[in-house]
Amino acid sequence: MSIAVAGQGVAWWLVLPVLGTALPAVILLGSLRSLRYEPPRWGRAAFLAGGCQLLLGGIPAVGMAMNAGTTLATVGASVVFLLQLTLLVLGFVFAHRAHRVLLFPPCPELGATPFTVAFRARIADLGLFSGSVAIAGDRVEWSARRHKGRGGPTAYGSLPFDRLRGARPTMLPDTGQRIPWLRLSDDSAVHTSAGPAVLLASDAGEWMLPVPDAEVFVHLLRWRVSRRT
Repeated sequence: MSIAVAGQGVAWWLVLPVLGTALPAVILLGSLRSLRYEPPRWGRAAFLAGGCQLLLGGIPAVGMAMNAGTTLATVGASVVFLLQLTLLVLGFVFAHRAHRVLLFPPCPELGATPFTVAFRARIADLGLFSGSVAIAGDRVEWSARRHKGRGGPTAYGSLPFDRLRGARPTMLPDTGQRIPWLRLSDDSAVHTSAGPAVLLASDAGEWMLPVPDAEVFVHLLRWRVSRRT
């Protein structure tokens, strides 16, 4: 009788970690269409999916198995936890590696592909700042962030191809001072320094994008725009 009750208990509590493991996988599978041509997001998506599976499935399974009081349940849950942890690491590494192999170093010929190509922005501010500029399928996008705790102030911008009037590489002069680029959501500024950049002309004005590979960026952008026309 005690064996049957124990077996029923194990069968019951296994439902919760199984659901916790399956839910992130289902969400990731549902996002594959939007992620297919977004290599810069592959690593983050793999890490988030694997991390959620670990938090919602692996860790609760170990806790419930220990409360069940059976050695078999504890060993089985621990094996599943280690397997999920391994898949989390491998998934992130493989996704990041696929991104690097596919799009690094950037070249103009990538303009003939549907993949979003991201360039690292040149940030002159000290501290936890990051910025990027990306050429997507139908627009140019740029962003910057000051990392602070779990979030931090951000800035975003985009220019659709149908509003783009021209793009040219340039060299920002060395004035001995940092050059303002974007203003974050807390009204502080992100700065860049002297060096290569891209000037985008639009019907609403001109945008400066401080990317190291300015020549490659412009050729890639022109190729992609001409591919859409």
